[in-house]
Amino acid sequence: MTGRDDTLPRLVSGMAGAALAGGLYAQARRRRRVAAGTGSESFVEARSGNLLAYDLRRAPEPVDPADPVVLLLPDIGGTAHHWTVVRRMLARHHSVLSFDRAGYGRSRFRTTAPFSLDAAVADLVDLLEQVCPGRPVVPLGHRLGGTLALRLLDRPAVRTAGLVLLDPRYPGELASSRLLASLASQHGFSLAYMAPSARFGFSSLLLDPEWSTELPADVRRLCLDQFRDVSTWQASRREWQAAHTELSRPDALPTTDVPLCLITSYSGSAEGIGYAALHDDLLERAGRGVRVALEHLSNAAMPHARDAAERVCGTVTRFVASARKGDVPS
Repeated sequence: MTGRDDTLPRLVSGMAGAALAGGLYAQARRRRRVAAGTGSESFVEARSGNLLAYDLRRAPEPVDPADPVVLLLPDIGGTAHHWTVVRRMLARHHSVLSFDRAGYGRSRFRTTAPFSLDAAVADLVDLLEQVCPGRPVVPLGHRLGGTLALRLLDRPAVRTAGLVLLDPRYPGELASSRLLASLASQHGFSLAYMAPSARFGFSSLLLDPEWSTELPADVRRLCLDQFRDVSTWQASRREWQAAHTELSRPDALPTTDVPLCLITSYSGSAEGIGYAALHDDLLERAGRGVRVALEHLSNAAMPHARDAAERVCGTVTRFVASARKGDVPS
């Protein structure tokens, strides 16, 4: 009778086990670095129980005597540190508030209530009431952050002095365009696998994204850790599920009586064409609004690339100054 030789299966099993153990060890170390952050963050606890990490920088020479706070609202998967270049440029002439939504960076998702975009906005309102109560605010929202910025208009506790939307997502967009619905589904399909893979330590295998080379050296390592951290992918999946559900409803775009600056960067792409009618509709509903097209820039460059940051920050500074003077077109 011939004996079995199971050396190869054992070897393969051992190598797989070692790789998994190494991935989990790397994940644990990464999680500790993300939890430590830069050490400069402050914290508030929202009424939901979520803990929000934030950074408020006051302008030494504000462009507007009222010094409205420019509030940075990242897209799904984005953290406050991804906006470092933008924040530092804006801070020359504006007070700037950056923060991480619950689940990102040092912020903690503690609530047991079902997650929704309105719940994220409620956390944001609590942050503003505790950190800069009564001060005028100019939200700068990118993609999903733009959706949250629009929802702040319904919150009377927030003194919205103007609104800057950078390639925003829109209420009802997935019901209005098959193309946008298809692109969103593809993104969701990818996110469905990222959190489980990261949980088992496989996010260490992810290549550094191209945008990481644009980041300042002092935050690049932290941003890459956040990019590979399991909590980032869990938060992204949670937000995408809520956004996909809520943006699939045939909701109407809001009407706003505050000055609006719409910044677009799609430059004729298929996705840009899908959003064109929504851009036009939003501007028609704005009492005072202006659109600025950033040519030859991809949405992927936002907000990391220095060229993109310079153009966005210049637009924001001019918009805040014009809104103070009442020069925004009506």
